[in-house]
Amino acid sequence: MRILSIDSSRGTRLLLVQATVANDGAKGAGPKAVTGASGPAGAAAAAPHTGPDAGPEGAGPNAPEGAGLHVSPYTSSDGVAPHTSPDIPVNGPGLPAAGARVRLEILVAEEQDDPRRHAESLGPMLRQALGDPGSPATRLDAVVAATGPAPFTGLRAGLVTARVVCRARGVPLYGIPSLDAVARTALDEAAAQGAQAGTTVLVLTDARRKEVYAATYRARGADDVERLSDLHVLPPEQALALADDHDHLVLAGSGAVLYPSLAHRLGVPVHAPVSGDAASQVRLALARVGRGEELGSEPLYLRHADVHVPGTARRAR
Repeated sequence: MRILSIDSSRGTRLLLVQATVANDGAKGAGPKAVTGASGPAGAAAAAPHTGPDAGPEGAGPNAPEGAGLHVSPYTSSDGVAPHTSPDIPVNGPGLPAAGARVRLEILVAEEQDDPRRHAESLGPMLRQALGDPGSPATRLDAVVAATGPAPFTGLRAGLVTARVVCRARGVPLYGIPSLDAVARTALDEAAAQGAQAGTTVLVLTDARRKEVYAATYRARGADDVERLSDLHVLPPEQALALADDHDHLVLAGSGAVLYPSLAHRLGVPVHAPVSGDAASQVRLALARVGRGEELGSEPLYLRHADVHVPGTARRAR
């Protein structure tokens, strides 16, 4: 199955990912996949969590046995196109059932870092990723999109684009909160550096106006996260209160980099210095849909837009 992932939390990130259900017993081995149309051949998606929160075969201790999707990367050496066996059970349109072992390969990776060029960038990126809609090589089974919280314009551009693609292709749209994706990436990085089991990540992303979006997380299995707090938009100093009562803590996100004094005050490392992560979005979506969760695509603005029509009432979104 092929999944398009769009993240416009700050700049613009677009991935076309091949998700293939493994049908062999060797860990780390899997079916061959076609090399990408752009980027390094066989570039793999985010690696499975293999640190203290991961159990046998990459499944975390918080995941019920047989539940969720165990996602791991693989690379291609011969360019043979992957396929999904028709007898693979699915849970949701075109997606594997809970308990399936899925490997991801990034076929196309497009990105730009300018936070003011979402609309101009998404069209060319889509043409690069999807090419001719009538070609079997550009089939699409689902779209995953960041739902924020993030600045209004970029978030809206990404979600509108995702909805248009889904309507045109007749495929489902799955929304993933941007901070959830950052948390998953940060937990992977922390685990690779020997973080203890039960590590909590405080995600801070840039909300402009000298504020940050903030929430705390811990791992839920190998490919998902559990949010421990509400999503907040607040001054950076106030976000430190979310770190209370967490012994094993790391910081993550663009806000942690923008305000480095926060990590210094807490004496903790910073991981995943980004506002979103298109690869982690796919892993989270697969894990959650595999459990039968509904993944809505309504944007999480958390506050009013920066621009208002004079004379209109300001309402929270």
